[in-house]
Amino acid sequence: MSRPQPVSGQVTFEFVQRKPENVSAAGDFAPVKGCVRLLGRGAVLRLFAEGNCLAGPMRATWRVEAVRAAWFGEFIERPSRSK
Repeated sequence: MSRPQPVSGQVTFEFVQRKPENVSAAGDFAPVKGCVRLLGRGAVLRLFAEGNCLAGPMRATWRVEAVRAAWFGEFIERPSRSK
């Protein structure tokens, strides 16, 4: 897996291979090589993630593509209009 190149209009986050000392995590930390890319905003948000787990007996490689879906009872506050 290669290092992700910046793409216009996308926000990219890299997974870490070592947990920073000053960060606590609930559960077990799994070192991963890979990235998450977010595209869009609000109701049209899309997520693309791929990674390679670097620890454990099954060093899995995975890819996830997801889109945001509204759910019953969702509340999104509209920006107030300035007068």
